[in-house]
Amino acid sequence: MSYQALYRKYRSQTFSEMVGQENISNALKNEIKTGKISHAYLFSGPRGTGKTSAAKIFAKAVNCPNQQDGEPCNQCEVCQQITDGIYDDVLEIDAASNNGVDEIRELRDKVNYAPTQGQYKVYIIDEVHMLSTGAFNALLKTLEEPPANVVFILATTELHKVPATILSRVERFQFNSIQVEQIQQHLSRILDENQVRYEDDAIVAIAKAALGGMRDALSLLDQALSLDDKQLTTDNALIVSGLLSEQFKDDYVSAIINHDASSAIESLNQLYDEGVQINRIVDELLAYLRDLLLFQKTKHLQVVPTEKFQINSKASTELIIKLINQANQALENLRFSTQPKLIAEVLTIELANQQPSVQANDESLEGHALIQNLKEEIDSLRREVNQLKHNQSQNAEKPAASPKQSIKKPLAKVTVSKDEIVAVLKAAEKQKLLDVLRVWDEFLAHLSPVQRALLNASQPVAASQHGVVLDFSEEILAKKAMENEQLPDEFENLLSNLVGFSPKMIGIGHDNWLPIRDQYRAQFRANQKVQNDSEQDDAVNDRLKKEASAHQAFVDEAKNLFGDIVTDVDEVKS
Repeated sequence: MSYQALYRKYRSQTFSEMVGQENISNALKNEIKTGKISHAYLFSGPRGTGKTSAAKIFAKAVNCPNQQDGEPCNQCEVCQQITDGIYDDVLEIDAASNNGVDEIRELRDKVNYAPTQGQYKVYIIDEVHMLSTGAFNALLKTLEEPPANVVFILATTELHKVPATILSRVERFQFNSIQVEQIQQHLSRILDENQVRYEDDAIVAIAKAALGGMRDALSLLDQALSLDDKQLTTDNALIVSGLLSEQFKDDYVSAIINHDASSAIESLNQLYDEGVQINRIVDELLAYLRDLLLFQKTKHLQVVPTEKFQINSKASTELIIKLINQANQALENLRFSTQPKLIAEVLTIELANQQPSVQANDESLEGHALIQNLKEEIDSLRREVNQLKHNQSQNAEKPAASPKQSIKKPLAKVTVSKDEIVAVLKAAEKQKLLDVLRVWDEFLAHLSPVQRALLNASQPVAASQHGVVLDFSEEILAKKAMENEQLPDEFENLLSNLVGFSPKMIGIGHDNWLPIRDQYRAQFRANQKVQNDSEQDDAVNDRLKKEASAHQAFVDEAKNLFGDIVTDVDEVKS
């Protein structure tokens, strides 16, 4: 039996199994119990919060012959067929790919037929906001005069795109983002059920990275367990989620508050060397500072604060607000900078140069000496940064220094074929790669947390009209990205809007990419040399032919003028 992804295996099958949507579950169960079933519902809210799951549970409950207290039995043939998606009277439609007026008109014609198996015919239209204007108008006609025993359930993540004429004719339910604590508890139950050991910090990291979506949380958990199916470690959870460790954020902010710019810069460089993007660091710094403010005023956080976090929260509110403003400005500057690390270093020094949050004891000579030393250290770092700027401007045309030789590891099985990569390299254009790099951060921002976590471990290294090669830190992450059901299509569609062409996503691990690239370069240079030699030989032959032709023409003209007294010296020699 093939492996089933966790988000499919643990999809809610009853209202009581739904996490974080108790009010909606109770309301729907009451309607079913009392028989007060509306002809149309609209489920809206963030992705992965249970909208389509609730729609399928509702469809089972209204048709289940053994329904109890508004819940389906999930044992009868009707429930099992609806769960498997083969029940004739329950139709699930994806509006993203069936958004034309013709499809909705066809649906409108079919709704007039009575249910063939159950009591209700249920139409579930997912991502309904993707319907065209004409399709919405066609649907509106059906909602105005609904046939008996037909229920429409519309689901959307973008409520503002649904016309008001539709909203006024449906019963609306707003699904909320699921709380971090609820996601933690649900993931813990799943791991306990599967007898997988886990670290509490790992669960917290995945729950926070899911941004309120249970489906994204389960997908991230699946990715983390693919790295080690025996236990869930914090390191693996941070790899797949793209988050920073709590220890780094605690230490970094503590160093800034205490004016220890040297330690803060050291922590920053360590993360940068590990391949963490500067944008991600500043993003999480802003979130951490926000949490400090919330904890100061409410003493409440979604997760249990660490001891150092509580110490950092004692900084003055004024200081934290200053830090937030400066970090936010730096995030804006990063959008247009080609030197993100330099901006992060300058930001770190500026943050550490803020006024202390705790008043120093003026009578303490030791305190005076400490503050003076910190000021001198900051001035020294500022001079170093200015010198770095100067050196970079002078050496802009110089090639970057080659990285240190890393320890060779056994190569994992390549996810894509070598021919696909070589095809991109043959047609590669420097401008195409620059275009992709220019919009890369904006492109990542449009992806789901799961997709973003996968691509955070990659960088574009070659691009042509029809393909982009992504260099992943590990081959297993490249494999996960290529096997993701939606990511390859999202990749082409989003880049089409951002750069004007729709390249195929080609992911490969770093250790497999380097030998393919180097072999191609060597072959390319060899072909160039052969081509140049051939072109030189052709040029010599052409020149000799032209000289011979001109000589023969001259001899022929002389013979016409002077007759046989003209003798060709070359013919005599031959």
